[in-house]
Amino acid sequence: MATKRSRVGYDEHRGYLKLLEERCMLKHISGEVDLDSELGAIAYRDLVKDRPGLWFDNVKDYPVMPMIANVMYQENLLRVAFNGDANWADLRDLSKEGKNNWLASNEVPTGTVKDVKIISEDIDRGMLLKPKWHEEDGRSYIGTWHPAGRSFA
Repeated sequence: MATKRSRVGYDEHRGYLKLLEERCMLKHISGEVDLDSELGAIAYRDLVKDRPGLWFDNVKDYPVMPMIANVMYQENLLRVAFNGDANWADLRDLSKEGKNNWLASNEVPTGTVKDVKIISEDIDRGMLLKPKWHEEDGRSYIGTWHPAGRSFA
């Protein structure tokens, strides 16, 4: 099992992204990118060449909705996420430890996650970014990196 380590350097997902940016481990893509024909190909090329995580600032048809990809794939990115060593064996152990020791939820009355609220009849699943990740996929989908439907970071 992993040894006791210091707390991670962020409190929420935006803080993690900020840490990646500060360490030049997150690249902004500012040109317009199509969800069905470009985003998945760019993300894949980024993965196989061990490049930084990606932040797509200009997704076609979603002018105010950026999208991130590949921010928890490489050892160096997971090292930042878990505040651990950058090797797969240690990161695997940290992941297992986290799955076996879930922290209790801490409900708060305010926060950035509550900045935008969409209620009942205003809910439109079409507003969510759903890329077509691979050329031969039957259609677009979300939630591609969640093990058993639960995030471990």
